[in-house]
Amino acid sequence: MSDSVTLDDIYALFQPYKSGDRIVRRAKLILAAASGESNSSISRRLELDRVQVRLWRERWKEESEKLFGAEEKQVTDKKLMVLIFEILSGAAAPPANPLKNQTGQ
Repeated sequence: MSDSVTLDDIYALFQPYKSGDRIVRRAKLILAAASGESNSSISRRLELDRVQVRLWRERWKEESEKLFGAEEKQVTDKKLMVLIFEILSGAAAPPANPLKNQTGQ
């Protein structure tokens, strides 16, 4: 992602959406994880379940290839932000259910 994109840009992009608070929280989670903050710390600070933090961190890692590909293609910042929105909003495939294998559901 371009260094010129700020948290304010993320807020502005998601303002019109009802789920904006949730998406902004996910963006904060990803930014905190990228800065090296632990899942436990992120969980406490953002008032999220630690499993949820881990799942979104894994999801972001899985989806990062799309972002790197978009950067290599030199897409516009706007198109890159749309891709980020799709990932954070859950428009892409949902994160894997970690309990599925344990419970058989």
